[in-house]
Amino acid sequence: MLPATYLYLLPAVAVFPLIRDDFRMRRVGTAWLVFFGITGVVAGLLTFGGAAFLRNTVLNILFLLFSGAVLALYFRMRGRLFRRSVGCGDLLFLLCLTPLFPPVRFLYFLIVSCLAALLWWIATCRLRRYTIPFVATTGIVFMGDILIHLLRLWLH
Repeated sequence: MLPATYLYLLPAVAVFPLIRDDFRMRRVGTAWLVFFGITGVVAGLLTFGGAAFLRNTVLNILFLLFSGAVLALYFRMRGRLFRRSVGCGDLLFLLCLTPLFPPVRFLYFLIVSCLAALLWWIATCRLRRYTIPFVATTGIVFMGDILIHLLRLWLH
């Protein structure tokens, strides 16, 4: 059986068009998102096995629901609409990532992804870009995570 990191190359290939489309158009293609989701499920199942795959996916989805509720409450207190601030593609992309990480690692991954998105926004706010390409920044962090794990695998 292949090490887990090599299996993550399947969703890594599918994330490139999503990154490109999100940076260019602030939209992601449904077909590429479905392909990314399928490769994520396959990689998660083959990496963790059935029980751990199911546990990781359910716990990560519960965490996304909780953090989404907190974010929606924050937007409501600020007088903004959640629907106008977070795209459907962002939510579906995060959902596709849930089988690929154990819960604690998923939390760390989301923190780093949000920091990357925030840094991107700070760097480009002078250009009057008010939207954040969250799928693209999260995809880049995902690629970095895979690269780090591949380097660890090759150096040992």
